[in-house]
Formats: sequence, structure tokens, C-alpha cells
Amino acid sequence: MVALRGRDIDAYLARPDPGRPIILLYGPDAGLVRERADALIASAVDDPNDPFSLVKLDGDELAAEPSRLVDEALTVPLFGAPAHAVLPAVSIPWPTRP
Repeated sequence: MVALRGRDIDAYLARPDPGRPIILLYGPDAGLVRERADALIASAVDDPNDPFSLVKLDGDELAAEPSRLVDEALTVPLFGAPAHAVLPAVSIPWPTRP
């Protein structure tokens, strides 16, 4: 895992590394995080409305089935380009193990 800061983030968003299939965007400025997520999606996905190119998971789905994120990240594409998964900001508690 690599943490990017400042101008390195903008350079990465312009040319994402396909060798890193999972990207976590976070920070105290929700607007900036959303802006960078939109830029990343725009650079990686031809049609964000295509359900075969972009999978959108919400916090409830992730909480109910945490392994789904890994499943989506490691899915082998059938029709060329890999699908991408997006999670909006999650404000629900992460499930804890007993």
C-alpha cells in the first residue's frame, strides 16, 4: 500500500496505476474527496452509467457483505476493460468480529 500526498495525488489521478486495483480516497474535505473520486472515475471508466464498467456499493451493502468489495476488485472482466467499484462516504459502524 502506498499513501500519496499533495501533487502526487493529481498525477496519479491523471494516470492511474492498473497494478493497484484498490484505491482508498479519504480526507477531512468531503468535497475534495468527491472531486478526486469523480476525476478517477472519469479517467478509468468510459461510461459511468454502464453497470458492467462501474459497480456502486453503498455502506449498507458493504456492512452486510464486506467480502463483496474484494470480490468486485478481483473480478475478471468478460468483455475487455475491468469493472470498477465505488463506495460513497460510509458513516455506519464497521462490523466487528466477536
